[in-house]
Amino acid sequence: MRTSPSKQRQGSRSARPVAVVRHRSGENLAEVAVFGDIDLTTAPALEVELRSALGYPRPKCVLVDLGSVPFMGVAGLQVLSAVSELARAGGVEFRVYGAGRAARRSLDLSRVSELLDLYPDRGSATADLH
Repeated sequence: MRTSPSKQRQGSRSARPVAVVRHRSGENLAEVAVFGDIDLTTAPALEVELRSALGYPRPKCVLVDLGSVPFMGVAGLQVLSAVSELARAGGVEFRVYGAGRAARRSLDLSRVSELLDLYPDRGSATADLH
């Protein structure tokens, strides 16, 4: 298990660090849990962790938990879109679950939700993987 905190968020909103916890369940599943705001200052740390989850040994599926993400800006949306494309190109399923109201709104308004396999919870995201 690995945790990566990133820089504090700047600006008028209260500063919240982003942390990512990544672990593997065997060779078939890599899980990434994200905590905190995903914006211009924190998206690079998220991208590094998501790309690492696609690494050796390459999993069959990457699960991304957004349940603890209160805010997702354009930079975060770009990261999810780019890494999901990278995963698909490598034959890896990329599933996102647990997006709260604000994160889901960002995904929907930007239409990134149309590019991702979105699930309401972990159970739904893993139902056909067992």
